[in-house]
Amino acid sequence: MSLLLNALLVLITVGFLAFAGVAVYALILLTRRPPLALYEARKSQPDYLRLDQLPARQIELVVRQEDRYFYTHPGYDIMSIRRAWRTNHQEGQIVLGASTITQQLAKNLYLRFTKSYLRKLAELLIALYLERILGKNRILELYVNIIYFGNGAYGISEAARFYFDKRVREL
Repeated sequence: MSLLLNALLVLITVGFLAFAGVAVYALILLTRRPPLALYEARKSQPDYLRLDQLPARQIELVVRQEDRYFYTHPGYDIMSIRRAWRTNHQEGQIVLGASTITQQLAKNLYLRFTKSYLRKLAELLIALYLERILGKNRILELYVNIIYFGNGAYGISEAARFYFDKRVREL
């Protein structure tokens, strides 16, 4: 066999093993902390707001800013991934992430914040599962209730209090 063919086989094998390892890691995380159990636990917190309790305009702005194709993609946006891959390759480092709302939720619920392609792969696999188990409305509801809005404010309730000294309903 040629040297090139051997190198290609090694790359394919390493890639497969990395993917399998990440898939097992994601499965372990999801088994330890099932998405529906996390949803129910978060929902019982006093400052948690159901989607129907939030101003429609606020939800629209979050979706438009963070993931304009949220309602039409399966948990990932292939065009954004391609764009990020090209940009990161040109820069020689990870500068663009291409995460959807579902992927951001996966990262916040299950993963560390270190930047790596293996973490992005785990994020994508978990996002696919979240889409299947939770659905779009629960994902968006969880997202706005836990995401970091800056200045130590996690979730839309804390952000409304911090930035406007108001409850979300008063915005």
